[in-house]
Amino acid sequence: MKIEQPQQDTIDKLKLTDFNSLERTEELGRDYSFKKAADILREIHLDFSNVIENSASLRLPTDTENQIFNIANKLLKLTDEIRNFILKGNEASAPSQHLSIHNQADSLYQENLRTLVPLIERINILKLNPKEVEGQVAKALKSIKEIEKIKEDAESSKSNIDLAIKEVRDALGKEGALISAKDFQDQANEHKELAKKWFGGVIASITVTTVLTILMFGGFVQSLSIENTQGDYLKIIQISILKLAILSISYLVVYQSLKNYKVSQHLYVINKHRQLVLSVYPLMAKATDDQEQSNNIVAQASKAIFEQNSTGYLDTDGNPNPINLTEVVTKIIDRKTP
Repeated sequence: MKIEQPQQDTIDKLKLTDFNSLERTEELGRDYSFKKAADILREIHLDFSNVIENSASLRLPTDTENQIFNIANKLLKLTDEIRNFILKGNEASAPSQHLSIHNQADSLYQENLRTLVPLIERINILKLNPKEVEGQVAKALKSIKEIEKIKEDAESSKSNIDLAIKEVRDALGKEGALISAKDFQDQANEHKELAKKWFGGVIASITVTTVLTILMFGGFVQSLSIENTQGDYLKIIQISILKLAILSISYLVVYQSLKNYKVSQHLYVINKHRQLVLSVYPLMAKATDDQEQSNNIVAQASKAIFEQNSTGYLDTDGNPNPINLTEVVTKIIDRKTP
């Protein structure tokens, strides 16, 4: 772009323009301030200066050059109008003049967008160095690859950490299960030995009760024979009460021995069951990688350990296959009814 002297004069005048002083807010007040117009003109001047400074790289037709300096001349004219704006003594025309200046500034800004801004974009493209662009692209690609690698490493580390946590948790769970299984095994063995002893007590108490019954009612003990009372009712009552007391004590011993045997046998079965559950649990938990299945295994193991299970040894366990006598009687009646 070739710049003639008149054009250079316009450039120099715009360089000397103080756009901050064009606001005149303190002088004219807020209602008649030119702050908005001054901001617009300042931005247009920056675009114009950018085009002029880089004019050597542009090859422009004459009409485009004329448009550029036409914008500059309008810009310079608007700055003069703002400086020459008078409010005092011009109250009647001031509002319309103030509005006209702002409208001209807006119109000039639109013209700036159509003419100067595309030239600035063209200048920015011409400023680009292909080698620098290529280098920046290469750096960007390298950075992307590094970021992807870091991401992969992070995911791998997370996976390794999760695996390590799972292994530690499984190891702790297995160790805890085996310790508890040993405890339940010891308790089961203890109750098994007790059950054997109480079973022996049941046999012994039944034997003693049988022998006592034979001795008392078979006439082998003369002092307890009713035949030797010679019809003395008082002695008969005393002997009868003594026999009943002896039989009651014998029955109580038999009953308590049998009850203790059932309780011990029940506890043996329960603890043996718990020991087997805890012994198998680590193998079952390790056999699956599915968290939901693992949780189900833990839930079932907990249920088997902590819930009260029926063994059939206690009277409170109930019959797993109860017989409904009402239904039996009803069926018999229905069969006999023609």
